[in-house]
Amino acid sequence: MKNILHLLLILLLINMSTAQTKSLDSLMAAGEFAKVIQIANASTKNLNKKETFLVAKAYLGVGNAKKASEVYQKNLSEGDALQHYYSYGKLLLQQNNAQQADSIFNYLRTENPKNAEYAYRSALAKQKLGSEDFKKTLYQAYDLQKDHLLVVYELAKEELKQKNYAVANRIASQGLWSNPENASLLSIQGQALYARGKWEESIASFLKLKKISDVPLFVEKRLAKAYVKLRAYAEALKHYEIYIQRDPTDYTILEDAAEVATFCGEIDKAQVYISQAFALKDVSRARQYYIFATVFLQKEDYERAIGMFTQCIKEDPNHEKATYGLANAKDRFYADDQKILDAYQLYMDNFPKGNYYNLADYRVKELRKEIFMTGNTSTKKD
Repeated sequence: MKNILHLLLILLLINMSTAQTKSLDSLMAAGEFAKVIQIANASTKNLNKKETFLVAKAYLGVGNAKKASEVYQKNLSEGDALQHYYSYGKLLLQQNNAQQADSIFNYLRTENPKNAEYAYRSALAKQKLGSEDFKKTLYQAYDLQKDHLLVVYELAKEELKQKNYAVANRIASQGLWSNPENASLLSIQGQALYARGKWEESIASFLKLKKISDVPLFVEKRLAKAYVKLRAYAEALKHYEIYIQRDPTDYTILEDAAEVATFCGEIDKAQVYISQAFALKDVSRARQYYIFATVFLQKEDYERAIGMFTQCIKEDPNHEKATYGLANAKDRFYADDQKILDAYQLYMDNFPKGNYYNLADYRVKELRKEIFMTGNTSTKKD
């Protein structure tokens, strides 16, 4: 009879424990974290392991990471489910307790060496510790699961940071195959392509990014500069203007926008932008002269353009664009071929590897031929 009563008591206790566990499970599922903690604290019996770890998660749910960590630390023991070690390891990472987190994830990797998530978290811990094994561990996670989005992002970001642009682009592109609208990977892809001078491809990536997400200012800036590289000045100006609308205090962007506006024939707009730039920053005199010279050149006021380019070169004798611009302005203003030839020759002598050397050389050959055939006097062109 006593044995039967003892057995019934055991069954009753088991049923009570099971009922409490189910109750805590239901409350956790409903997000009633405070009630879980309240019930656990009021319980007259010891909590089982499952209930204990539910309480740890409840503490996390109410934002008490310190208490959750204490529960895990006190109750975790060898043989407990790996999921509890994993939860504790993530919590340690959040608390910047990287040393302990690293130990936890190293243990998890020993128990399950083919789990990419464990390797990824281990890499994050090593990153916080400044360990040289960070990147190696990240690649181990990548080799285990190439479609692990967080691993792909972290690895592509690291390669971009280390200026391994081709690798960063490859990894980001592979991630985008299965996640074509991932904003983080599109940003890395665009940056890597831009750094490699792949202007059209970087533009395509950045424009996709703009369709799905708000973008930081550097994206507008790089779009503008990429379009300038392609000589698509109207498109470049659009992105400079978006940048200026969001941040009208960046004088370097205002200067660049003024220059691009002149190429677009937007002379009034160029003058506004350069005036705003001057008001924000004590811009170098050479830069001021050069920008005004390009404005006058665009207006076909060649005489004043020549004056501004000349002043720019006096301030900065190594200003390549101004030296070529001076020759170009004289070519349009003077009828004296020798004077024009001298201006182009000055550019070639000073900048033998310059961006406009071939253009200048071609024009010099034409002028020499004209001088040999005709000769002329120094008069202004109509």
